Amino acid sequence: MLYNPNRYFAEESENAIVFFNKTKTVLIKYISKAETLVSYKIPEEVKTIGRCAFTNCENIFKVIFPQGVTSIQGLAFKGCKKLEGIELPEGLLHINAGAFKGCCNLTKINIPDGLISIGKQAFADCKQLIEIKLPDSVESIGEEAFAGCDRLMKVTLPQKLEYLPYKIFNFCFNLTDISLPESIKEIEMGAFGGCDNLPYICLPSKLEIIHEKTFYGCESLRPPTIPENVKEIGYAAFMYCDNFKIVTIPRNVESVGKDAYCECQNLERVYTEYGVKRICDGAFRRCANLFVVCISTSVNYIGKRVFEDCYELSDIIVEKWNQTFSSLFGILYNKDKTRLIMCPQKKETITIPKSVTTIAEDAFADSSIFEIDIPCNVSNIEAGAFARCHNLEKITVDDNNTTYCTVNGLLYSKDKTTLVLCPENKQGKVTIPKGTKHIGKMAFHIFTGVKHITLPESIETIEETAFSWCSSLSEITLKSLIPPKCINIEKLFFNYEFLKSHLIINVPPSAEKAYKTNSDWKLFAEIINPKKETTRNLNKK
Repeated sequence: MLYNPNRYFAEESENAIVFFNKTKTVLIKYISKAETLVSYKIPEEVKTIGRCAFTNCENIFKVIFPQGVTSIQGLAFKGCKKLEGIELPEGLLHINAGAFKGCCNLTKINIPDGLISIGKQAFADCKQLIEIKLPDSVESIGEEAFAGCDRLMKVTLPQKLEYLPYKIFNFCFNLTDISLPESIKEIEMGAFGGCDNLPYICLPSKLEIIHEKTFYGCESLRPPTIPENVKEIGYAAFMYCDNFKIVTIPRNVESVGKDAYCECQNLERVYTEYGVKRICDGAFRRCANLFVVCISTSVNYIGKRVFEDCYELSDIIVEKWNQTFSSLFGILYNKDKTRLIMCPQKKETITIPKSVTTIAEDAFADSSIFEIDIPCNVSNIEAGAFARCHNLEKITVDDNNTTYCTVNGLLYSKDKTTLVLCPENKQGKVTIPKGTKHIGKMAFHIFTGVKHITLPESIETIEETAFSWCSSLSEITLKSLIPPKCINIEKLFFNYEFLKSHLIINVPPSAEKAYKTNSDWKLFAEIINPKKETTRNLNKK
């Protein structure tokens, strides 16, 4: 025995050197000398296993605890990859943060009656752990306590527990059997995120909020009944829950959060009961099989891109007594039908009512329509109203419209000085006529067929995102001797780093220097009037 009267003493054996405090009540550090798997029996005097005491002892497979141990400090057994089974002593009160984190061979652990707290990540990444039974004495469980326990299948929780912390069971892929006690009032963010095989869960009646990403990626989960006290479904709470087919938002829920049901691939129908007020941005976006949505009388807010990329959506139905929204032939409008808010993507033909004055941003985004007729009273078409309409070939405007007109199927301002939109199904080469002064925001957004665009000498300004994500665009010809003003030049193309490998910008030779030194256009100097040899190389690509 080695003795230091001022700090600690150590015991040395054939397999290890073990350090204790002076009274031998705290095991400070276990240093293994063994080359083979060993077990270790903790002395009877020990009350506390110190922080990092056995951290990364990869050749220890068994630890025997005395009955007097009351506390296992943080990271005490972290990374003990060969540790197989643990019998924790009666009288243990606290298991601190990361105590058994990464014990990837641990298959079984008993949690004794009387335990009060389990710290953050205490059993995280114990990938062979199959079952956990927590006694009713446990009052608190730390964040991510069992996160990453890949094989964990069954969990028994304390009956008086009021709170499930952040990501407590995150990525417990095989969790199938868990009952939540009625005492739980709050389930924190990501508590069951990535529990792929969780088939069903009964939410306790006292639950007041479903936080963000609570059931994110629970692919097998059937829609749980939302308790009466829940007022809000948080951000991405049920995102990627592919087993949802019908969702009914109950009357007690006032707000459906951003992306709440995003990418529920098999969701077909959505109903909101009277009492629901808000459906936030992207709440049901990318639900590939969603075909009908029923909006109740009480809904007074629908955010942006709520049904984006819902390619099978054919009808949005609003109850007639709703004071904010209305619907006609499955298309969403404001109450008096002056604002067209959204046309479901599945629709191929549409007649816009004469009452409409505004076509909203993303109103026809991803729509299947082939042509559109703008009636006489439309005075405001917001940027992106026809974004990603890959089938759109033709736009016509009522002759009595005082704001817009069309030229060769392209949408212009009435005086033909501003190009508002080029139909996305245009192919090959597009020449903008003389007299056009402005290219509007998103005018050529996400074009896949247009390869060459010619802009006349009359062009004065080009709005941001005018050519954004035009993947097939290989040539732009500018005839103006004076470089046009670019609004937010960094967003003119968005994917410039990709485009510059094959895009050429042609300008008049006499104006080449003006463009290359212009505060806006100098960003593209390397592809403005490239030398003939370079041009040939670019065209080969």
